[in-house]
Amino acid sequence: SSVYYDQKGNEIESVDALGRYGSALFGYKQSVATAVAANARNNEIAFDGFEDYDFDLETVNNEPCPLNRHLDFGLVNQSNVWTGPGGSISLEESHTGKSSYKLNGTTNITKQAGNAQPPSTPLLFYDGPGHYLLGSNELANGFAPVNGRNYIFSCWVFDGSPTTNSLSGVSITVNGVSPTAITVVEGWKRVEIPFIASSSFVLEMSGSAKYVDDIRIFPNAGQMNSYVYDNRTMRLMAQLDENNFATLYEYDDEGTPVRVKKETEKGIMTLKENRQS
Repeated sequence: SSVYYDQKGNEIESVDALGRYGSALFGYKQSVATAVAANARNNEIAFDGFEDYDFDLETVNNEPCPLNRHLDFGLVNQSNVWTGPGGSISLEESHTGKSSYKLNGTTNITKQAGNAQPPSTPLLFYDGPGHYLLGSNELANGFAPVNGRNYIFSCWVFDGSPTTNSLSGVSITVNGVSPTAITVVEGWKRVEIPFIASSSFVLEMSGSAKYVDDIRIFPNAGQMNSYVYDNRTMRLMAQLDENNFATLYEYDDEGTPVRVKKETEKGIMTLKENRQS
């Protein structure tokens, strides 16, 4: 078996003796796992809950080697608002956590296809003092689905039309494919798009004053769970299952867990509630 790490020392990909891959994505300055997948390579999964853009572990916000985002929306901090082509991070609405991506135009993300297996020679021997050089760093490319494989794109959309099972004023396509399934849960709509990867991946979203949250992509033959944290207290706020439905965790002012809720196709149900004094 083999294990691969990022520059922070986090285990982001592993493969056992049978060739079965497991992978993880780390966020909040690579301090916690935001997605964990089975039967999928690191370059085959993506997740963004739009919660950790203002998170910083450093006392001085000046990292010498800032990490690229796995699925980059091109957001930059402009007057304390993360803004990019076609949208910005907003606190007005959220599916989980406190933030979402507010569409105000067209967002287009293009990525090139990746590898089904790691390169056979990631390290090259340097004929000199006995050092090795990094010959291939494919994982630095971020999300890069394998050409010809089946994947599932999923996200949650708030379009202001909570009673309809179709998108209103929002267009979302992956490689030209439109949503095949939309589930409405208390105003938010879960969008799902199965697609076959090609030589390039193209995600296009457009709308005006519409909100998107908990975007995720993973192989059809795999499974993935994702996690959302409070970017100040680092308490777990939500865990999203393989179908992108959330288990929500609520706390009192002292940080004691008081309620656990589960999102279902019939609405949000309370699973457990605790009170103490």
